[in-house]
Amino acid sequence: MFLQLIKHRRGNNWCQVVWPPILRIEEMNSAVKKKRCAIYTRKSSEEGLEQEFNSLHAQREACEAYVRSQQGEGWKLIKTTYDDGGFSGGNMERVELHRKLIRVLH
Repeated sequence: MFLQLIKHRRGNNWCQVVWPPILRIEEMNSAVKKKRCAIYTRKSSEEGLEQEFNSLHAQREACEAYVRSQQGEGWKLIKTTYDDGGFSGGNMERVELHRKLIRVLH
């Protein structure tokens, strides 16, 4: 599992990115550290995205279940969705990935 720490530009907060695809943001000033969790989903082709239930939905459900299992550790899922359907993982040119990272860093 890919793990990276990113220093917040405004202060000494650290964001912990766990890849794939859950982002945990640790809030440093609480007894039980609260972690806001954002889920990012991606599918490299548009094939099947028109289905009522597709790969993006399955990824989201699995991640939501994992975040729920960690509620006792202070994890809380944010409502915003970050879904990139039809974007290759071979590059970083993904709209929702950028939107998520901008939100974390500001």
